[in-house]
Amino acid sequence: MTAPNLAAWQAAFTDYLQNGSGEAALSAQISAQHIAAEVRLDVYRNAYYTRLEEALAHDFPVLLAALGDHDFGRLMAAYLRAHPSTSPTLRDLGHALPLWLRAQGKAEHADLAALEWAVLNAFDAADATLLDQEKLAQIAPEDWTTLSMCLHPSLTLLTLNSNAADFWQARLSGSSQAVLASNVMNCLVVVRSAQGPVLINISEIQYAVLERLQCGETVATVCVKMIGYAMAQEIPQIVAETLARAVESGWVCKVEQLI
Repeated sequence: MTAPNLAAWQAAFTDYLQNGSGEAALSAQISAQHIAAEVRLDVYRNAYYTRLEEALAHDFPVLLAALGDHDFGRLMAAYLRAHPSTSPTLRDLGHALPLWLRAQGKAEHADLAALEWAVLNAFDAADATLLDQEKLAQIAPEDWTTLSMCLHPSLTLLTLNSNAADFWQARLSGSSQAVLASNVMNCLVVVRSAQGPVLINISEIQYAVLERLQCGETVATVCVKMIGYAMAQEIPQIVAETLARAVESGWVCKVEQLI
């Protein structure tokens, strides 16, 4: 078999694994021996999806507990059909799951999936040197308006409209009594600490400040966009206190001056 033909058959086999297409053409290329070619192909396809669902169960264990084995398996099979694996690593498999669940009308489960994805990111995101508080203190007051800040790669900002955070922590603690519920608005920082991933509650306005800093906006632009969250004269103090908390908590890697 020539290299181009091999590549074509590999692509055809991938299409079969992900979509079930081309079984007859593939079967004709298989030496069946004592087991029918179709049966042998089905074994591979079932094993492929079983492995992917196991990977999702590993990355979203509390979501699995919330849904139960049957519903989790059904939903993950549908998710994998909508979002076939395109990465050489299983680590990226669940990246679209929170948005997909939300599109299915499962808002609370989408919150839970987003939280677990953020925890996974906090666990294995790239490391970065944290900003030293002394270095921050050396910045001249007149330079602050043109500063932008880079938040740590392990940090994820989340707004949840459910009790997903409390549910997640209760299930990890071994409680089976917690019930996932909606209409519980909260803002969170999920970030790596010396003890592992942690969940930290922040206010809505602190979330808004950090979200804009994460987008690369300058301190001056952030202050302007905070109008509506608080009285104009209070905004510089709120932004300064949020920045101080972020640096003290180890959420900031560096500052840059944008001219």
